[in-house]
Amino acid sequence: MSENPYQSTETDSTPLASPVMEQPSSVPKVFGIIHLVYAGLGMIGGLMGLANPALAKFTTGPILEIAKKSGKSTEAYESAVAETARYAMMNGVVQIALAILLLIAGLNLIKYQLKGAKLSKIWALARIPLAIVFSFLSMDATKRMMTTQNELIGTGNPSMDNMMETMGTVGIVFGILMVSVYPILTLIFLSRAKVMASLK
Repeated sequence: MSENPYQSTETDSTPLASPVMEQPSSVPKVFGIIHLVYAGLGMIGGLMGLANPALAKFTTGPILEIAKKSGKSTEAYESAVAETARYAMMNGVVQIALAILLLIAGLNLIKYQLKGAKLSKIWALARIPLAIVFSFLSMDATKRMMTTQNELIGTGNPSMDNMMETMGTVGIVFGILMVSVYPILTLIFLSRAKVMASLK
């Protein structure tokens, strides 16, 4: 029998492969979960800042007792402690506010909502400068508190004070760098085109 020229070949009858659907980026969900953890830690840190005055009374009590027994004036020390506590409370309020913002952003990112990325960027842009401001605001008060404390308990030493000051400055700078890591990563990853395209 001769072949039918009008008969479809096997190749012709093969159905076309359906296009592969591109999977949405997993970055929003990952960052959303990390946001929730980070927000929880920020909330704890904020509450500790609010509790600083009560903690300060507990920790400074023995030092004040020693100073009173030796007849030394505690005015400068108490003033520095109060100022340090005031900055800690202000920072605590800011940390709680930022934690709430990050919590809302995280919940929206888990749902792949565009609002989550926008709130995340607002949080990241606010977190770094606020960390710098409060770190350096409290630095001078903390330095005076440590210096007057050493004087009250009889451990004052100029060279030791200078070393402690240097270590304190290094600690503040290192702390700012550590705090800045996650906001920077947030800005980088949540600004990528593929990530933004997966949000709605």
